[in-house]
Order: sequence, then C-alpha cells, then structure tokens
Amino acid sequence: MMQKLPSKIAPTGDVTHQQSLADLYHRAFAEFGARALLNMVELEQPTPATALIVARRLRVEGNLEARQLAEDIEAMANAHR
Repeated sequence: MMQKLPSKIAPTGDVTHQQSLADLYHRAFAEFGARALLNMVELEQPTPATALIVARRLRVEGNLEARQLAEDIEAMANAHR
C-alpha cells in the first residue's frame, strides 16, 4: 500500500510554519538587499518563481546566513508549486 506524501514539505532551516513565502522574501530584502539584491525590485506579493530568483541571488552574492535563508525560500517556493 502506498503512503500518501504530505502536500507541503517543511523547510529544513529555522523557518517556522507561520512564516510565509512572502515573509521570507521580504526578510531577504531587509537583511541582504544592499549586498545581494542591489539591482532587484522588491515586490509586495512575490510569486514562487520570483522568490526562487531571489534565493539564487542570495546563494551567489550572499554569505553563509544568506545561503541558509535561500534554502528556506527554495523549500517554501517548491512547496507552493
């Protein structure tokens, strides 16, 4: 008998279930905007695809903390697909 998988996978970092994809996205701009997201425009309601772009920039341009946030954003964005 096949087990039903959960429809949303919990992110692996320190993100809580109460945080939404938009919260993580806005946190990225607040904490790392000047370093990693300098030429990007912050949207009020980001799509999962937009959040993944931000996560990629955090991985490339950010530090270890930015990378951890990127992992949380990716997990949440993939859960919304």
